[in-house]
Amino acid sequence: IPIEGMEGYVTSINRLMTEKPSLAVDSAEYVRVPIPFNGAAQLIHAQVNYIETDTVRGVSFISAYAQMDYPIMSSSLEYNFSGLSADGKYIIWLEYPLYTELLPTRRPTDNDVYQVNLDPPKYYKSVENILNPAAPSDFQPDLDVLLALVQSVHTR
Repeated sequence: IPIEGMEGYVTSINRLMTEKPSLAVDSAEYVRVPIPFNGAAQLIHAQVNYIETDTVRGVSFISAYAQMDYPIMSSSLEYNFSGLSADGKYIIWLEYPLYTELLPTRRPTDNDVYQVNLDPPKYYKSVENILNPAAPSDFQPDLDVLLALVQSVHTR
């Protein structure tokens, strides 16, 4: 995506890449990763990886998006990369659905929703604590495959 008209995003992603804050839910400096198309809240940031290569600069992470606090199921995860081409002329954005057996696969019950709403940050931190130590192969597709895809991006 050419950066024209996306100055707010460019400023935000450059700040993120300079400061490289912790993106954990319980962090005192908690921030959301800027994305070029925003409409829902990022509920978590797991498997965060700041990436700087000869061709791309940005952050990859696993997230789930929703309009309100809600249980995170295995089918609601996304692998995201948000960044810029190394020359700063293009936004590089990837969102790809993920699946893992580490999280529930059944539909949430009313009680599940109630439990999340008792203390959303605590719940989201518990999900990050499950996903962060997971191996790349615990996800489908494998996170290493998606990372290689991001690192293979070249612009002219």
